[in-house]
Amino acid sequence: MSRPFSFRVWDLDEKRMITAEHADYSWMFRKWEDAEVEIMQLTGLHDRNGKDIYEGDILSAEWLRGQKTMYTVEFRSSCFMADNVLNGKNGENGHEIWDTIVFHELYEYNHLIVVIGNRFENPNLLNQQYERLPEDGSPDVTEVP
Repeated sequence: MSRPFSFRVWDLDEKRMITAEHADYSWMFRKWEDAEVEIMQLTGLHDRNGKDIYEGDILSAEWLRGQKTMYTVEFRSSCFMADNVLNGKNGENGHEIWDTIVFHELYEYNHLIVVIGNRFENPNLLNQQYERLPEDGSPDVTEVP
């Protein structure tokens, strides 16, 4: 499977996202070699609306039986993965939550997944949980106690 090669960069000093439209890659890597930035690679996957999924993205997923979950995309162990934002916390049944989706599952279930933001521009989403997931994919959220 061939996939596009693309990056975006979060500039920690200027607090802004720089995408491929704003920079070519060779220049981008030279410019930020010693800078305070977070470089994120495109996973090669798309959400159900056709939006590209990058490292650092926050995803919403509506699983069978109406279960709604938020995930953050990371590159770990030579693979793109999405970790449940509630990992390490106690769920409704009192059990600790540990839920990770690996690359092939993201590919297989992309029709259930929507990019709702990223951990740099929308960090507030990481402290929230779903009430419902509207048709457009944007979540109604409340603060996690």
